[in-house]
Amino acid sequence: MRVSARPTTLVHSMLPLKVLTVFYVLMNCAVVVASKLQDSTCTQLDSCSCTFGNGTLLDLSPLAFKSRPRFVLDGIQFQYLYNPCYNFTFGECENVSMCQYQNVAGNYFVLGTQDSAYFVTDTDDDHIVFLLYSHTDSYGFTRHTTVQLVCSNQTTDDFIFLGEHTLRTYVFMLVSPHCCAK
Repeated sequence: MRVSARPTTLVHSMLPLKVLTVFYVLMNCAVVVASKLQDSTCTQLDSCSCTFGNGTLLDLSPLAFKSRPRFVLDGIQFQYLYNPCYNFTFGECENVSMCQYQNVAGNYFVLGTQDSAYFVTDTDDDHIVFLLYSHTDSYGFTRHTTVQLVCSNQTTDDFIFLGEHTLRTYVFMLVSPHCCAK
């Protein structure tokens, strides 16, 4: 059984129209994404606050303690300590925003400092904001930490460890009314 094909001239004459249609659709999507990014990008003011294009402010300073960790997560193997806005010292973690302490071995790992803090807005959902930290130790190993900021009307603040997704890449979630832009 033979299937007949379209004449070659018809396919070639339709090709520019298809290319133009795809180009038009892509350009419109780019304009929509660019305008969304302009409104939803959170421009960093300092290590614990940023402003959105509509003028609202996301400010984590009410969560911070001046010289000690605001959040301490005790696990079986590790303890995680975090303080937005101000560095703290805990054992060998000196002047840090986040520290990992290995309970059994007694090792300390810096997961980030205030000077490395960087706000990122999810381009697919402008309500999702991340605060990124990093630190390179004396052996040349860099640890990356992501804190997803979740706006909540609850009266308590929750700091949740989501896991070490890849080697030396840590993910947390901070749920608080202070993660809401105002």
